[in-house]
Amino acid sequence: MTVVVINNGTEDKVDVGYWVDYFGSTHPVLYDEDETVHDMYRSGSGPPHFTVIDRDMTILWKGTGNHGHDDAVELVESLLAKK
Repeated sequence: MTVVVINNGTEDKVDVGYWVDYFGSTHPVLYDEDETVHDMYRSGSGPPHFTVIDRDMTILWKGTGNHGHDDAVELVESLLAKK
């Protein structure tokens, strides 16, 4: 499983780098300056946006907000438990 963080273009590269350092991120971070990728996977009205995509690039789930994180984690954990 790979986790990717996608910046929505509202910060500059320095801010994104600061975020990575501050939170100790070890997963890939995509700087999406023109929001191309962000717009492809956005759901709902406000950040943060969460999208769960399987290895075949099929979108399994999309959600937003703080509760979206918990829902995404629950889904991923249930999918991993089935293996």
